Amino acid sequence: MDDATPPIRAVIADDERLMREQLRARLAEVWPALQIVGEAKHGAEAVEQVTALKPDVAFLDIRMPGMTGVEAARAIARLDADAGWPGCEVVF
Repeated sequence: MDDATPPIRAVIADDERLMREQLRARLAEVWPALQIVGEAKHGAEAVEQVTALKPDVAFLDIRMPGMTGVEAARAIARLDADAGWPGCEVVF
């Protein structure tokens, strides 16, 4: 990545704090240029974070209280279509 290329930005969503911390640490090891711009504790919060921060990638836990990761991914896909921005890739 050269200086003119903006960094890839990501949000992490998992209801377990330790899992969020471990994912953040592993991502830093294998993808040091990745910027974690937000963290969420449940699916609804993940959708809020994506709406507000417009990351390139969202790492979602599938099982979260309230709104699951799958439901959050569907909501994020609708945001992408409605907002007129390139969108957010979802990784489970």
